[in-house]
Amino acid sequence: MVSVHSENIIAVDAFWGDPSNKIEVDAGDKNVPLTLQMVNARKEQIIGVRGYLVLPEGFEDSLTKSRFTREAVYVDPVPSGRSFTLRYLIDISDEIKPGLYKAYAVVYYKYYDEDEKDLVMSSSYVYFDIRVTGKSLASVKTEYKSLIPGMSNEVKIIISNDGTADMYNVMISLGDPDIPGVTLIDTKRSWQFSRIPPGTDVMLPILLQIESYAANKALRIPIDITYLDSYGQQKRLQHNAMFRIGT
Repeated sequence: MVSVHSENIIAVDAFWGDPSNKIEVDAGDKNVPLTLQMVNARKEQIIGVRGYLVLPEGFEDSLTKSRFTREAVYVDPVPSGRSFTLRYLIDISDEIKPGLYKAYAVVYYKYYDEDEKDLVMSSSYVYFDIRVTGKSLASVKTEYKSLIPGMSNEVKIIISNDGTADMYNVMISLGDPDIPGVTLIDTKRSWQFSRIPPGTDVMLPILLQIESYAANKALRIPIDITYLDSYGQQKRLQHNAMFRIGT
C-alpha cells in the first residue's frame, strides 16, 4: 500500500550545523551542514525514514550541484509524537543575501496499518524556511598615537562588528596591562551593549598612567568579549588591544 499525507510529518526547524552547535552562514559558504527537524504526527510509529530536499535558487547540494539533494536517512524508528532529523550538505551562492528562503522536503517512511499486518509506504511534503543568518565577526582596533611615558594618556579601543549579522547582548571587559609601569586609572573595566549591528563600531575610552621606566615597550591589554549570535548561542572571544610606548 502507498499513501501521501503532508500533515503527518510536521516541520519544526531548519538550521545550519547540529542541534548542539548551530552555526551562522553567509553567501559563498560551501559544504555547510543543514539540519531539518521534524515530528512524526501520525498515531503510529514510523520506520525507514528517508528524504530529499528541494532547494530554492541560490542553493545546491554540495556533491551533485543540483537543487534536488541526495537522500538523507534516519535509521531509528520514530514513535508517534517524537522528533527526528535529516541532514544535508549544502553550497550557498555568492549572490545570496541574509534572509529567509522557502524549501521543501519529500519524506518517505513506512508504518503498519491498524491491524499491524500490512506495512504501508507513505510520503509527506514538508515545508521549511531556510535562514541565511549572515556571520558576526568581532575585531579590536586602537585609536592612538605613540603613547608618552611619564604621564597619563587618553586612548580609545574600538570594537567592530566586521561581519554581516548582528551581535546581541554584548559584554566587553578589560584585563590588566601586561607590563609593569602601566595602570588603568579612572576607567571603566566593563561595558554592555544590547546590539552591535554589522559594520558598526563602539568606542571604549580609557586612561592609562604610564611610568617613565615603561618607555620604548610594546603594551598589550587583554579584552574579553561575549555575545549572543543569530541563534541566541553565547560566543566568547579573547583579543588584545596593542599599543606602543614611545621613548
